[in-house]
Amino acid sequence: MDRVANRTAYKRTAAALAELCGAAWAGSGVVRKLIMEGGHVGRAQPQAAQLRPWVGELSDADLLRGTGALLNPSQSDALCASFRASLSAVQGPPGTGKTAAACLLLALASRNLGGSLGPLLATADSNAAADELLSSLLRLGVRAVRVGQPSRAEASSRALRDASLVVKAADHPDAAHIAHTRTRLGEQAAAVREAEGRVAQGGQGRHNGDGHGYEEAARAVRRGWEELKQREEAVAREVLMAHEVVVSTLVGCGSAPMRDLSFALVVIDEASQATEARCALALARARGAVVLVGDQKQLPPTVCSGEARAAGLETSLFARLAASGQLPPSLLRTQYRMHPLIRAWPSSYFYAGRLEDAPEAKARAPVAALPSPVLFCDVAEGRDEKAPVGSSMLNRAEVAAAVSVVQRLRSELPAASLCVLAPYRGQVGAVRRALARAGVGGIEVATVDGFQGREQEVVVFSCVRANDEGRLGFLADPRRLNVALTRARRGLVVLGHRATLRHDPAWASWLGFVDEHDLEGAVLAVGSHNCQRVVDG
Repeated sequence: MDRVANRTAYKRTAAALAELCGAAWAGSGVVRKLIMEGGHVGRAQPQAAQLRPWVGELSDADLLRGTGALLNPSQSDALCASFRASLSAVQGPPGTGKTAAACLLLALASRNLGGSLGPLLATADSNAAADELLSSLLRLGVRAVRVGQPSRAEASSRALRDASLVVKAADHPDAAHIAHTRTRLGEQAAAVREAEGRVAQGGQGRHNGDGHGYEEAARAVRRGWEELKQREEAVAREVLMAHEVVVSTLVGCGSAPMRDLSFALVVIDEASQATEARCALALARARGAVVLVGDQKQLPPTVCSGEARAAGLETSLFARLAASGQLPPSLLRTQYRMHPLIRAWPSSYFYAGRLEDAPEAKARAPVAALPSPVLFCDVAEGRDEKAPVGSSMLNRAEVAAAVSVVQRLRSELPAASLCVLAPYRGQVGAVRRALARAGVGGIEVATVDGFQGREQEVVVFSCVRANDEGRLGFLADPRRLNVALTRARRGLVVLGHRATLRHDPAWASWLGFVDEHDLEGAVLAVGSHNCQRVVDG
């Protein structure tokens, strides 16, 4: 299920699944019953016993006291529903602040529980998502600690490094003794290896100069390492228990310091991007309520095995429960990211037109270099082809068009405000090389899948697929289309082959939207002075 086999992740996931299905399960029995058995979860399920003393008969207003303008109405409704159920789901469409809402939920719970039930758990499948949780919690003033190291992208953040378990454990009163013991055991292990070498060479027999068998010394060193490991894990658990919220990746939930811990509230962010098996790692740590946060209308977990996909492992726990009707998610409706015209079609097609624009979104100023916030350029001469290396795809005509659009936009926008996205790695590499040859630097070029969860002022999206047969490959996945079209704040330029795209129902619908609002234009229209027209979003 991983792009590259990871034995640690596999072993921890397998252990969590065995725990979830076994008789020795120590987690929330209510949550396991709701997940493992059929039937409607709905809103009438029992409330987690651990939260009941706080939530009790409190009104929604009392539960959310102190949040003020931090929550919009749909976020408030979602949080209150989560507090009143053992298992709940929050669906966050693009730009609706689902991670912010998840962190406010944790902050409210930690504040009101006052640490009486120990720390709470915030987790996500990727390091980047876990870092975002940690960063948001720290901004809210929550005492949070991160299991594992920050991702490479966040490694420069002093605040995130200082909040890591490794750094905090180094300040523990036992840290100096542990370090001294580690050094001493290392020296003893080296001496044992030297004695073993002499025995192997037939030198000094099976006893050292002091008359003690080196095998006994080796056993003593092994016992010392085991005792040291146990003490290090005990220190780690002490540090974790001293905080309000523990932040971890899902795989990190199966690490040694976490194995004996359980949490009154577990929040799984980006739950729709994690396999159900991987979510078991967090479920195994839950003794109270579980909140799944995600969006089944965006990209699913990455599952490379065809056999695993055929067995249904590409369907996340979030998506399975939502599709079955067992767990109707609370929909976050207010979006803060996109200009209203960029938001209009995804809201209509994927979310039944239920998304609303926050004042910040309504105030997004269109990019003067574009004739409208959304522009479709039909690259009719383009044809897709296999990339020179690997099995990916590229489209040379769209590469040239992407470079031309970027050059025209760069006359009025900084490089940091632009990015180019494509569904295929072959196209990403081709665009990067073409931009370098054109002397255009500082432009991020990425795959759609790699850019999920992120946003940019202006996005240039190359569709790549262009052929007489109307084959779209995985560009036909509507979830990938949703992600691709919802990354931009102020401007979206789509480069595609209309004759190919119209064969897909979702793309045909979007092209209908383009025609209805007169959003098609040539690449030459980009950057033309005084080209901006007023479009009612």
